[in-house]
Amino acid sequence: MKKYTVLILAAVFVWGCQSKPKECDRLIGVIQPIVTQFDEFAHLNPQNVDQAKAGLSKMVSLSEQCENELKALEIDTEKLRSYADEYQTMCAEVAVAAGEMMGHLEAQKKLEPEIQKVQKSLQEAAGKFEKACNEAEDASACKTVAQKMDEMPDDPVAQMEEQKRVVGELKAIEIENAGIKAAVGDIVAAQERLLELVKHTAQLEKKMRQTEQKIDDATAGEEELVSGLNSFCQA
Repeated sequence: MKKYTVLILAAVFVWGCQSKPKECDRLIGVIQPIVTQFDEFAHLNPQNVDQAKAGLSKMVSLSEQCENELKALEIDTEKLRSYADEYQTMCAEVAVAAGEMMGHLEAQKKLEPEIQKVQKSLQEAAGKFEKACNEAEDASACKTVAQKMDEMPDDPVAQMEEQKRVVGELKAIEIENAGIKAAVGDIVAAQERLLELVKHTAQLEKKMRQTEQKIDDATAGEEELVSGLNSFCQA
């Protein structure tokens, strides 16, 4: 999965709102820490699942904190209330999306041992197949099976349909020798299980991309919002 896009710009407010009511300072007091903290999440590495989950957990907490504090903030100035409401909505949407991403990462982590288990089964089945071929008086089917196994795609996630085709053709090979047939049966069973996991992985990656887009959409207007608030409070 690609790295997360920049979630929130770490804009620095360099003004004190002397020309505006204290509401301006109160609003900035809520937003500034959140803006600063969110910038850290632009550097999350999704390949490190535990680290990414910890970062996302903090993101959820900060987003919810931002939402609740802005909701409770007493602001009478209409324009400032509008800015607060926009930022509150953004924080709420980011909190939900970050929570979804945490769930996706957890599911991804659970898939890893399953995939490792299947890979081990494939290695054992391949060893069993080689042994059976070496011991068989008639090993003519072994060449056909080996050739078909060579057609397995290197990237089953990207080439799922190709993998499915090869497994189907491997399963259809007629084998008379009991030992070879049993070994090929084990290979087919492991490959079919791998196909299930590959499908699940592809679905999960799609969900993660969709959740990333939710975060991007939620924060798309953040720069304009900060700029508008900056200009309003300096006026």
